[in-house]
Amino acid sequence: MVKHNVHIVMVFCVFLLISLPLFHAISTSDIIDTSLKGSNQLLPWYKQPQVYNMVAFSSEDIDSYHITVNGLWNGFIGDNLSSPFAFGRLFESVFSGEIYDSDKAFVDAQHAKGMKVPATILTIQGHRSFQEDDFEAFASRGANGELCPWDINADSYWMNILHPGFQEWCFQHGKKAIDAGADMIVLDEIQGNSFIPLYQWSAQYTGQAVPGFSNETIEGFRLYLHSMFSSQELSEQFGILDIHIIDLKERIKSTMNLTYNERVQADPLIYAYATFLEKTNFEAKKELIQDLRSYAASQGRSIVITANSFALGTGQHFGFWTKGLLFADEIDMFTFENDYTAVFDQPIPNLYRAKWLAWERLAYAATDAPAVTLINTNTFEAINNNFFPLFGYSNLLGILCAEAYANKGSFVNYHMPIFERERNWKQVQQIHSFVMNHTEFYDITSTPLAPVGVLFLNGEGMRTHMSTYLGCAQALAESHIPFEVIFDGDGYYIDAELQVQDLLSYPLIVVPSLLNITSSQIEAVQSYVEQGGIVLIFDNEVFNTSIGENTSAENGEYYCFSEDIGALYYATYDDSYRQNLTDIISSYTDEVLTLSIDERKVIVTPYVQKDNQRVILHMINYDHIGFFDFIWPHKNIQIELALPSFPVSSLNIYQIDGSITSLPFSIADHNIVFTIPFLQDYVVAVLE
Repeated sequence: MVKHNVHIVMVFCVFLLISLPLFHAISTSDIIDTSLKGSNQLLPWYKQPQVYNMVAFSSEDIDSYHITVNGLWNGFIGDNLSSPFAFGRLFESVFSGEIYDSDKAFVDAQHAKGMKVPATILTIQGHRSFQEDDFEAFASRGANGELCPWDINADSYWMNILHPGFQEWCFQHGKKAIDAGADMIVLDEIQGNSFIPLYQWSAQYTGQAVPGFSNETIEGFRLYLHSMFSSQELSEQFGILDIHIIDLKERIKSTMNLTYNERVQADPLIYAYATFLEKTNFEAKKELIQDLRSYAASQGRSIVITANSFALGTGQHFGFWTKGLLFADEIDMFTFENDYTAVFDQPIPNLYRAKWLAWERLAYAATDAPAVTLINTNTFEAINNNFFPLFGYSNLLGILCAEAYANKGSFVNYHMPIFERERNWKQVQQIHSFVMNHTEFYDITSTPLAPVGVLFLNGEGMRTHMSTYLGCAQALAESHIPFEVIFDGDGYYIDAELQVQDLLSYPLIVVPSLLNITSSQIEAVQSYVEQGGIVLIFDNEVFNTSIGENTSAENGEYYCFSEDIGALYYATYDDSYRQNLTDIISSYTDEVLTLSIDERKVIVTPYVQKDNQRVILHMINYDHIGFFDFIWPHKNIQIELALPSFPVSSLNIYQIDGSITSLPFSIADHNIVFTIPFLQDYVVAVLE
């Protein structure tokens, strides 16, 4: 799930890199043009189209791969590496021949080439070269007091954010980055200690010591229980007669072999323990972020702070939910490894099913900033170690890249020259070139042409409905029903600010979960229905609606599904569930977009730029044949699109190879009708 398997590979790379000859020196004349067109240039740089890589490239590869943000993973661990840039500095130096005497010299050199430079803070894993003499003190401990490997082969171990010294270390590490001139700080594995219950369950299979038992953790939990519950509540709810003497360590340890749902049923204290780990991790990371921002401001600077939250925390393995979106109000954006969590043990995404658009739209809605997605490290390892398919993975990765940018995101180039797998990144390279040459098509202020809103209320109710959202989002996209995600928090981790005005522009909204939402959110949905809105729901407790049919309310309606077809679609990919959802929505809304094919293999994402009087359609072909890394082309796709509010006089198709084709169109029944003669992989259609 997280960066484990790849660590041994990376350690090997460090040693191999040191033995390689140095290739060429940095030339400050090798500066790429990152200027942008249109309204994009008025936005903060991280909200503009960018091309990210994982570890800093040399000038030659910066130019070749069109990089603008050089090295999200610059501060990864390794022997004798101790700074928030050291890993990137090492890689870049080996391939450029340039030696830097300080982090600032490295950052200045990247800035001279027009790069934005990230630094990394590892907030969960530690290494003796990082924490040095404090390593033992800061480390998390197992039930018997032992160190807990994060990746034993890389000599990295769990650190405990509840230790005030480790939190201070993270802050000082970030100060180093700010002082050196970093443009961005990446907080890796921000979910931190909230992972612990999942890893405790896995210990029976891995045989490794797992964290959650250090003195700071156990005594912190004791204080938490004492402050949150009265003596009577402790006795009645948890069977604790004296909070001061109970052996909490043994109590927690005794149920580790159970899945999360079984565990909390066997012992309700485990739910309190998991909540304690989640809340204290959140508060510690929130304080860290605020301290970093304050320090940057004191130096006359602002810093972009982002987080790697694996799959946005949407995975709910064996009933456990490691929430990832909790930090949406604290950070500027998410830069995250993704995984199509419905399919286990599949490191290579299997298209056309494993689409990522649901995560990309959710991350954008949560932060109002592009979702920066990357393949997870299991996939990274697989595409570098596996010589099949016969022609590499270029088209597969290209589809994921196009999908990210089509959904107001970015896709990270994870190429590392040491592996000599350039062929895997050819299509990504070409799409990145296309994006940076046509930034006006990727303006995040563009308005989705969306008659449907998906209301994601990030409260405790999503514990059982995350798959509902993922399935609904994918089904809507595959049914050519444009939609937009509306995001609101729980009022504790994330502000709950939903108002009825946020909903009224959509004739229909889909709400994956209404459980445990705030009273103001209930009022907003009720008011929306009273003013004529249609709400599709999957639980009827809040509004006491009939199941499997519509319930009229004032001028609008609720429709409660008799089964959770969103979750069922995500889990099974049975097309009947998609058709069911589509039929219900079509009975309430007018069609905005129709295609002559309905095979779930072609997705069209439309946006309107009203100021430019332009409609932009991103068209992606997911019809990928894995073994041959071949995309099966589609021909003569007829499209009908609802007329925009402005006249349309031209229709041009932009191919990623740079070619532009004008197409004829007609207008019939308030629709623009045209035919795409050939779709190989990814095209952008522009009507203006």
